[in-house]
Amino acid sequence: MLIKFFRNGKGAGAGPVGYLVADKVLAYDDNRDLIRDADGQPMAVTREPLPEVLRGNPDRTEALIDASRHQWTYRAGVISFAATDAPTEEQQAEVMDGFERLAFAGLDPTQYEVLWVRHTHEDRVELHFCTPRLELRPKERCRRRHCNSSLRLSRASNLKARLKRCWRRKWRRFISARWTHRGGIFRPRLWLARTAQNGP
Repeated sequence: MLIKFFRNGKGAGAGPVGYLVADKVLAYDDNRDLIRDADGQPMAVTREPLPEVLRGNPDRTEALIDASRHQWTYRAGVISFAATDAPTEEQQAEVMDGFERLAFAGLDPTQYEVLWVRHTHEDRVELHFCTPRLELRPKERCRRRHCNSSLRLSRASNLKARLKRCWRRKWRRFISARWTHRGGIFRPRLWLARTAQNGP
């Protein structure tokens, strides 16, 4: 078994996703050199059997890659088996599960998107994968975060109201202790006491 990560990872999602699910692709020889016809034009070959989507949704993966704002928008690679390996369906599923646990350690399955496509047109099993470089956020987590924010705002508003009421009570006590209302105006209590003692 061989695991290989491709060097490319920039641009729109049509390129990597289209390559995984395309019926016809460019033809290469055993040295991975492009095969050309007599006129020097690249030749195409039809994959037989056709690619099989095992997990994920090609349209969704392409849309998520296009929505990425990063310079590197996706990561793609392949897990290739030798012709003599002939892994069963259960073994292939176990390999994909183990790869996801390692590649997305610490994330829930709802926090990432990965497209798995099986190629068998070269007389061996190849498990191609493509994942957008994005961390998905479930709606429940967003709602929970919104509720927590609303709760914090409510607590802050209540605290502000309590401080305002407390400030008003203290200010009223300060006014009533030092000032009195006589003759339609506020006069200091100390001034009134001295006036009453010494006379006008």
